[in-house]
Amino acid sequence: MRQEAFVVAGNFDAETLWRDEELCQLPFIPDKASILITSALDELLFLLCKQGDVLLTNKAFDESLLNYVHQLGFSFYCNREDLAKDSNSRGQSDVLKNLLEYTGEIKGVPHEGLLDKTFQTFAVTKHSKAWCKKEGINYNYPELPVIKTVNSKRYSYELRKSFDIDIGSRLAESTEELIAFGTAMLKEGNPVILKDMFGVSGKGNLLVNGEGILNRLVKYIKKQEEKGMKVEFLLEPFLQKEIDFTCIAFIEQDGTFRVLDIQYMQASGFAYSGTCELTKELKEKIFASNYIPIVERACKELYKAGYHGDVCIDSMLLPGGEFVPIVEINARKSMTYMKYCLDAYLRQFHQRAKFTYAPFHAPYGYTVENLLIMLEGEKLLYKPENGAGIMPLSANTLCLKKEMAEDKGKNLKSKGRLYYGIIGETMAEIEGISSKVNLLLAKYANNL
Repeated sequence: MRQEAFVVAGNFDAETLWRDEELCQLPFIPDKASILITSALDELLFLLCKQGDVLLTNKAFDESLLNYVHQLGFSFYCNREDLAKDSNSRGQSDVLKNLLEYTGEIKGVPHEGLLDKTFQTFAVTKHSKAWCKKEGINYNYPELPVIKTVNSKRYSYELRKSFDIDIGSRLAESTEELIAFGTAMLKEGNPVILKDMFGVSGKGNLLVNGEGILNRLVKYIKKQEEKGMKVEFLLEPFLQKEIDFTCIAFIEQDGTFRVLDIQYMQASGFAYSGTCELTKELKEKIFASNYIPIVERACKELYKAGYHGDVCIDSMLLPGGEFVPIVEINARKSMTYMKYCLDAYLRQFHQRAKFTYAPFHAPYGYTVENLLIMLEGEKLLYKPENGAGIMPLSANTLCLKKEMAEDKGKNLKSKGRLYYGIIGETMAEIEGISSKVNLLLAKYANNL
């Protein structure tokens, strides 16, 4: 049981904040709904909180959800007013920048409620250290340049090479290399994934399945290169896989480290869609392989590079039984870590969970309280004494506030996501609840 109190705040889109503005970009379509949802994901960080901790989020923590999680035993202080400067939230909102620029006391946080507490975050960004210094908060993270270096796809690529892990990746640093490497890889018969150095969860990754698409991409990137921007992309063969899984670890300031957990990661295309526990058979297969020694070597290399703190390693199991132990390294917390915190809470009740999300559409005026009442009416709302159900973990990601709703003239409608834990005593029970929730949300959406 930890003794120190935490101040918890952080961005879930740190990769876009770490990214060098001089790097060429892949084509993309701006998605306001996705930006709004990502900016609101910081409310999931309540899972890290214990009694006396302070959670600070871009949007004020919803009162109904706060009452619900307090009843479950999560006790913490939080801001009762929005910290985001831009009330329309039309772009990326950096909670640490908002805090640094914030003047006066924060409503909901006791006077001097931050002083001498220890900073905890999802990911360190540009303003983290300056804000902690301003508020007298203990800050125990590496310098930002180190964090950016070890989080880049280049670092993961070079680490794999040094470990003799060959998945056929190539690093392109010019459009000439991009077309040459891409053409050669396509001729081997497999599609190619083109990765931005700081792409994450479906953003900054493109599937290239023919030379026509490759040529159009290179033409697009060439225009940026001619303006003086830097080309740096990773090309990887699109591997057929049996499963994705992730390993989370923590490196102490003295270099000692511990593996915290390994979880099965679900994905839809390139985008994250959920986390659940490994089967007994797969866990045995992982521990019987050389996977853990490779994770330990990676932690040692990260420490040599000047890094300490949270580590998440994305891995794969291929259909033939071969492991790809390092696909990407994320030197930050992760959705798997959020699931790990949920598991830690549930352990006292001998329960387990699946961590996931679902699209959620609702008319303007719908509230989180309405959602909780609907779930309770369907006997699906989790309470420890019931032993099973779903635990809503987010409110602002539902995009129910007027300024976050999709403008349809007079008919405002939210276009958000519900993040939740599906809780039960067995995985079979969890899957049964999952089916009921999916049917309920689909039925509700169809009746709008």
